[in-house]
Amino acid sequence: MVMYLSIAKKILPFLSLPFFLGNPSYSEIVDINDSENLVEIIIQEASKTFGKRVGAKKVRWEWCDEPPSYYPTRNFICLNNKDKGLSLAFTAAHEYAHHIQHSVDSLADRSRKNITKVELQADCYAGIMLATNPKYPFTIEDANEMLANVYEKYGDYEYDHEDHHGSGENRMLALRSGFHFGRSEGTHKDAYYKIFCVGDTDK
Repeated sequence: MVMYLSIAKKILPFLSLPFFLGNPSYSEIVDINDSENLVEIIIQEASKTFGKRVGAKKVRWEWCDEPPSYYPTRNFICLNNKDKGLSLAFTAAHEYAHHIQHSVDSLADRSRKNITKVELQADCYAGIMLATNPKYPFTIEDANEMLANVYEKYGDYEYDHEDHHGSGENRMLALRSGFHFGRSEGTHKDAYYKIFCVGDTDK
């Protein structure tokens, strides 16, 4: 608890209050403890926005004992059945973001060149999906807890590994950038948007 509070204090100044003012009207309130329904709503709503925009095929998902993964040749997402709540919401959105990336030929080709940038872009896309989901009651408390969780638990510090996913700080900043962009309906791009969200993976 002490560690969470110390991290939250670092993150809280990053999030401006206007970013979370004026919650949208929700046609359905998600029970974040209902894992099955949570995943379905995140994927279904993202498919209506991101998915529709890039012409993504329908994706299947299942619970697995292995780490969360996306299998592009099968349009299949594997989610770890131990993830719950906000951790599950983040991983579901992140893996669906990979489905979006692999639905765009240029991004699919580039993903082999720089895994780190592709992973950080998926974190940004996840933030946009979660911030714009009309059926997900996302609050400032949710955002701070999710950012703290990503910072603390999702950082990859094997910097020289070819599958490096990004440090905890970079993953948090990428997710935060997506939150801001999504919540502002595309009108606000923070200082990290071009770095993490645009996905110039050739560099």
